[in-house]
Amino acid sequence: MFNKKNLLFSIIIFIFVISVAGKPAMSREILYGKVNINTADRHELVTLGGVDFAKADAVIKYRETIRKFETVEEFLNVPGINEDIFNINKDFICVKPGKK
Repeated sequence: MFNKKNLLFSIIIFIFVISVAGKPAMSREILYGKVNINTADRHELVTLGGVDFAKADAVIKYRETIRKFETVEEFLNVPGINEDIFNINKDFICVKPGKK
């Protein structure tokens, strides 16, 4: 059965679980920061939801052959990027000029 030590340990664990329950997990932005679609390499781009290596390559090709992104909405101009992918990622991308 429970002795005082086990009971105290169980109470501490219970309080910890209650204190973290219901809190959202850390967001992608907190963990990684926003992805600058003007400078990100393909490995950074695939951290975005729904973006595989083919779509990441399309993003890079777009900014190198057509133009740098001026707004995050231009992300939709990339072949393979649809509204669902954009909506998943719009809060996690930016278009800062310059280096990473």
